[in-house]
Parts: sequence; C-alpha cells; structure tokens
Amino acid sequence: MTVRYDARALKDIEAIHEYIARDDPIAAARVVSRIERAIQRLAVLPLSARPGRVPGTRVLAVPGLPYVVIHRITR
Repeated sequence: MTVRYDARALKDIEAIHEYIARDDPIAAARVVSRIERAIQRLAVLPLSARPGRVPGTRVLAVPGLPYVVIHRITR
C-alpha cells in the first residue's frame, strides 16, 4: 500500500518541527523522524490504527509522543 500525505499533514509536521527546533533542532529532527516512521508503518499495517470518530478514518497514536496520525484507507 502507498502512503500519500495530505497538504495539511505536511504543514502540521513542519509546524511541529519548527516549534521544537526553537529550543532543540536535534530533538525536532528526531520527533519528525519518529512521526514519519509511524506513518510509513501504515503502508504495511494500515488496520493497526483504531477506528476514528469520523467514519472511514483511523487514528494511530505515535509511540512515545503526544501526537496522532489520522488516516483513511483507500483502494
């Protein structure tokens, strides 16, 4: 399965990086890397996330971080 990023998701990831990088650029890169790894795992295990509140969506908690990834599975 292929992962495609929504433009809003890319902006959110960029904003997370910018916010953390103000204090610690290395930590910012690590956080973004962990988020992106979690997203890429969805390509292999798309149903590993719990169903979301919005019908047709799923929510993946990023391990060890206070972030979630909301995604939709399409064929």
